Amino acid sequence: MNILFTAAISLIVALGSFVGAYKYLPLNAFESAPTTFGSTITTIQGSDTLSASRTTINNNFASLNTGKFELSNWFATTSATQLITLGTITTGIWNGTAIGVGYGGTGTTSPTSNQVMLGNGASGFKVVSGFGSSGQFLTSGGASTVPSWTTAAIDQAANYSWTGHHIFSSSFTTAASSTNATSTKMWVTGLATAAGTLVAANPLGQLIATSSPVSSYVGSASATSTTNTATYTQDYSYTASFAPTIITLYYNLVGYVTSAARYTQGSCTYSGTSAVSGAYTTNNNASAITSAMAGIGCALSAGSSGSGNNMYSIAMQSVSGNVFTIRITFTGDSNGNTATASFYPIAYR
Repeated sequence: MNILFTAAISLIVALGSFVGAYKYLPLNAFESAPTTFGSTITTIQGSDTLSASRTTINNNFASLNTGKFELSNWFATTSATQLITLGTITTGIWNGTAIGVGYGGTGTTSPTSNQVMLGNGASGFKVVSGFGSSGQFLTSGGASTVPSWTTAAIDQAANYSWTGHHIFSSSFTTAASSTNATSTKMWVTGLATAAGTLVAANPLGQLIATSSPVSSYVGSASATSTTNTATYTQDYSYTASFAPTIITLYYNLVGYVTSAARYTQGSCTYSGTSAVSGAYTTNNNASAITSAMAGIGCALSAGSSGSGNNMYSIAMQSVSGNVFTIRITFTGDSNGNTATASFYPIAYR
């Protein structure tokens, strides 16, 4: 009897607890952490009861069932928004196959090292043939033509405007000519071709042909003797902006024999201190420079060194690099006469 009574009481308590929970227990007593699904559902408030939310709960279950995504569908889909609009990928390592040309790739995972790549239309890319030689240039062959490695060359038919300072070596042992100008000294064409013709620059800076050397330095001097019998020597030095190859000295000397003036005038060309050519006039008598005079440096004089007379003599004393010295020697005149000398040298390259 006691067993039946205890069972009845337990049943009544359980039934009362179920009815109380169904009628009055809030749903938030059953909630855990919120979960987000892929379907839209109606929110059940924490204060709602089970009896008042039955319809809403059934509708939410139906919505979840409709919006579910099966695993088989996940592997098969290629059009999901998340797959075609990923945006910028900032992390990760690509371990797939080579990206095809149609998708912006090169189509290869092993391009040749250091080879120049060229566009190849729908086929993607191709490379320049070979690597060329040291110092070569990749040269265009024109539109639609693959560039190639070539050696730099000067177009002999083209016009060039040289604006820099260019120095052409003169260390070649073979003289330049019209047939070997590419490996020897500079060869100038379009000018006179006679042997011995010189090339010089005119005032416009143009190269011209000439049969005479072009002067690049001019000096001048004059001297006057004293009226006594002593002998004097005076050196006149000149510094050119270059080392001259030849020097031409123009002069006019006047000396005396007793009271009669004696003059010598003309020119003399020197190579070093030795004369190589020249002509002079002494008291209206024209003479050429003799070999004997050339040997002593074209020493010329006017007047007489005799007692009571005066005399001038002139000679090339020394040539060293771009400096040369002219020496004047004179003796005084006890008769009161004064000897004079006027001269100017021209140095040539």
